[in-house]
Amino acid sequence: MFLFLGLVPDEGLILMSKSGSLLRRYKVRVTKIEWTDMVWDPITGCKHNCPYCYVRRFMKDTTPTFYLERLTEPSKRKIPTKIFVVNKGDMWGEWVPQEWIQLIMEQIMKCPWHTFQLLTKNPVRMLRFELPGNTWAGASVTKQEDCHRIDIIRATEKPQVRYISFEPILDFIEPNLSGIDWVIIGAETEKAAHIPKDKELSQKFATPLIYKVLNLHIPLFLKSNLMWPIKIQEYPT
Repeated sequence: MFLFLGLVPDEGLILMSKSGSLLRRYKVRVTKIEWTDMVWDPITGCKHNCPYCYVRRFMKDTTPTFYLERLTEPSKRKIPTKIFVVNKGDMWGEWVPQEWIQLIMEQIMKCPWHTFQLLTKNPVRMLRFELPGNTWAGASVTKQEDCHRIDIIRATEKPQVRYISFEPILDFIEPNLSGIDWVIIGAETEKAAHIPKDKELSQKFATPLIYKVLNLHIPLFLKSNLMWPIKIQEYPT
């Protein structure tokens, strides 16, 4: 039997017969987080206590927890996928045991066909590891005093991409973005889109940063919750 394999945006890989009948659908994007395809949470829980944390809205217990049974989830997925590692916590927090991180990094190295997006508020801990070439190393920056994290991301060893997530953007920020390959900008999750004052404030803070990134020709991803009039959702190449 002759088969046709097609790729449909936001739908994934479509396996069809030569006659055009659908045989199987392999969905790539399986999360509502716009800039990734899938989340992988072998660790949950966090001690940053950020006042804007959306995870705390639906997680009653934020005690850091390791799930051994989730470790092999990426290896079972054969379609090349962008995987956001630890959405419901921070795997690089100082409270996370070294052994947990090591086990996760070993799984990442076993899945070279995937891209693993690492994001943290404590990037200094990344410096203790040589990151595999299929990782994107990122830091969260919400205000000017967080900008030292950008310097640390620049110093990480061997990630494929170095990126910064300005989400939620809480103030005007003047960052040095040299050596940065990708920028995400967003408002506070599930807030700005519903409260006009917050939306206008987020856009006000974001505007000079957006133009800075565009002028530097850095790929830019604007989250939908920013309600920017033009859709800009680029990825690094």
